Amino acid sequence: MPPGLTVPFRKTAPFEELLEGTRHVLLCLLKAEIVPAFGLALPPANKHLSLEGQFLQPQFPGAYVTLHDLDGSMVDIHVFRASSGMILGCSSAGRSAVSDVLTAATAIAAAQLLDGVINDFGHYWLNKDEYSSEELLATLSLPESNRGLDFQTAIGLISKRQFQPSSYGFIST
Repeated sequence: MPPGLTVPFRKTAPFEELLEGTRHVLLCLLKAEIVPAFGLALPPANKHLSLEGQFLQPQFPGAYVTLHDLDGSMVDIHVFRASSGMILGCSSAGRSAVSDVLTAATAIAAAQLLDGVINDFGHYWLNKDEYSSEELLATLSLPESNRGLDFQTAIGLISKRQFQPSSYGFIST
């Protein structure tokens, strides 16, 4: 199952700022000099809308974000209202290491931008339900000695930092 992370929040912000924050987080995580450009698409039901000028709020049409020329890098970003406020959800729609890391980077950037925490009820990255953007950033960031690795290699190293439970509690027969 692909990772899905959520960020509860109470204030709005421009979608463009989330993208810029995600780019910055990827640079920090990967110790990279550059990050491929983002590709953006709207869900089929909202293709008549534009992402330009959109804010992260319940009326946000949703977006599919990819990294150009990287297969399987899609992340689905959406916003919905809950009784406690608004929630930004991002899920690894590409079902690859690249989309898993892009999902984490997007959640980190959202938590920083929206003053929220990251919910990971599937314990995909850490063995707890909730953590701060700083905690996930510190956990996933490559050491400085990895600066200059090619993008795919760096992504692979980060994706190996996923939480790996020693036992799922199944009874073997």
